Amino acid sequence: MSHDNPLPRRSFLETVAVAAAALAGSAATARSERLLALAPSGPDDPEIPNEAVAKIYRERFGGRPITRAHVQLDMPAVAEDGRIVPVIIESDLPMTAERYVKGIHLIVDHNPDAHLAGFYLTPAIGQVSITTRIKMKRTTWVRAIVETNTGELWADYAKVLVTLNARLRVPDRIAKGDVITVNSIVSHPMDTGFFRTRDGAPIPAYFISEVVVTYGGDEVARFEWTSGISRDPVVSFSLKADHEAPLSMTWKDNKGAVYSKSVDIAFTAA
Repeated sequence: MSHDNPLPRRSFLETVAVAAAALAGSAATARSERLLALAPSGPDDPEIPNEAVAKIYRERFGGRPITRAHVQLDMPAVAEDGRIVPVIIESDLPMTAERYVKGIHLIVDHNPDAHLAGFYLTPAIGQVSITTRIKMKRTTWVRAIVETNTGELWADYAKVLVTLNARLRVPDRIAKGDVITVNSIVSHPMDTGFFRTRDGAPIPAYFISEVVVTYGGDEVARFEWTSGISRDPVVSFSLKADHEAPLSMTWKDNKGAVYSKSVDIAFTAA
């Protein structure tokens, strides 16, 4: 992709986007012609993924073309904690009385409220530069769509891989043969599927369905969960530490995502 007069990147995003080149994105799913035909788009623009985003496009943009230029959306390629994801939106469009950016629409395709934020501006702003942090439930496209007072629509897009923020803790001092307590917590919405967004759209069920615990490569416990488990699930359990080896937990959700965390079981000197 290319931009007219690219804008400089901000350094704090670089510290978040770790190992992005090694991670492959998931394959795109086929979309209906009804969703694809909402607005003219370029060959590299993300498709309209669902009816919630389609409704936003219809109600806010109509059939106006949206061009990928004059906007820069900076986000980490990998967000290790979906509860705090940094966002920078900048534009080189003028902010004069005759022509100015009157609105910025931040859309997160698979969030419960896809139209996550609107920023409405006047020429007094002088320059378009917005920095904030958002919450993201899952890996998805993020869209920054800029609207001018003359009706033009400009955009930039970012695909962000959201990983689970998990913690796995064991005691600092362990002797061989001790029965220790293992504590774990993982960030996950654990949506039941029974609720709706403020616009009335259903929020699909999205929860961790299975947890597997291995010790030295051998499975020692398995938990089967439903959406009845509270969000950001916490679980503690006992383990007999009879050898030094990695202890791992793997969380699997009902959408097929798999996340793992490990800690070493090591004995302290007498």
